[in-house]
Amino acid sequence: MEMDSEDSQEDSGGGSRAPDDILEKLKQHSGGLLCEFWDYEDYPTENIWSIADVFLIQHLVHGCDGQGLSNVSEMYALLTRERATLEEHKMISEKAWNSRGEPLWSNYKFA
Repeated sequence: MEMDSEDSQEDSGGGSRAPDDILEKLKQHSGGLLCEFWDYEDYPTENIWSIADVFLIQHLVHGCDGQGLSNVSEMYALLTRERATLEEHKMISEKAWNSRGEPLWSNYKFA
């Protein structure tokens, strides 16, 4: 697979991304099936996960692609690198839990 300059920047850990760039990258790997499995928004609300939350939850709970998401581990690495942007722009929920109610993260600390 050929890397574009955007992917090269990701792999090298270069610079912070704009929120819209992060959202676009996540949407590219949602496969269009995401809405069948999750209710989500670009940014979280009190009752709805954000698309970034969904990728984080998929990685933390299952550790692999699934439920309409691809490249989950790579997107988790991207989100980890961009944690400051995610928190600053409120792109992830402050806390999250799995289907049994067990906490996955709190205070934006998912890794």
